Amino acid sequence: MRERYISTVMETIDQPISSGLTDAKVIELWAQRQRSPLTRSVYLRDIRRLLSATSLKLTETSALDLERFAESLAGSGLAPISQGRTLAAVRSFFRFAQRIGYCANPAGSLDLPRTDNYLSERIMSEEDVGALIAHEPDERNRVLLTILYMGGLRVSEACGLRWRNLQDRGAAGQILVHGKGGRTRAIMLPAAVCGQLTGLRGVGAPTRQCSRPVRASRSNARASCEL
Repeated sequence: MRERYISTVMETIDQPISSGLTDAKVIELWAQRQRSPLTRSVYLRDIRRLLSATSLKLTETSALDLERFAESLAGSGLAPISQGRTLAAVRSFFRFAQRIGYCANPAGSLDLPRTDNYLSERIMSEEDVGALIAHEPDERNRVLLTILYMGGLRVSEACGLRWRNLQDRGAAGQILVHGKGGRTRAIMLPAAVCGQLTGLRGVGAPTRQCSRPVRASRSNARASCEL
């Protein structure tokens, strides 16, 4: 029974749904699979770059067209890591398009460029981070820079923080972070940092503000990713 159920589900998933679809619609369907709005916007830009470079419909794009596109990226001055992300988006799209029966996958043999790891060169010393925070004139920005450093948060994660994500944990505190790929993690903060963060909201702030962003825009209506 269980095997027959799984087989039925897989047949439903694998059934082509290409009838009446267009490039634009397939791109939209593919982009909707990305949970992060930032990832969606970047991937859409990458596919539009491909369409602009080839001037072809996606159903007409061949493996040779993609190799030429990869060569054009290499010669454009685009950083290798950005080239790799673009080509990874292209490969992801064509895998999806093939899976729904829209077109063949010409990106199966498309290689990503090798990139050197320069992470160690981008790591700031503790002294530099301290100086950066100390020279920030805005109190809210100083606290958020501290949280970025102490908690190892991405900027998008810090922008997504809501007051309800802050919880007391004894003498210290905890923030609940909703990260990339829908993953959630709890991060402990020292008492001093937690006190600074709580101070931004104010003592005795009404409960209705718990859903408000920690870092609001000028209109105070939504989070802003600009520190």
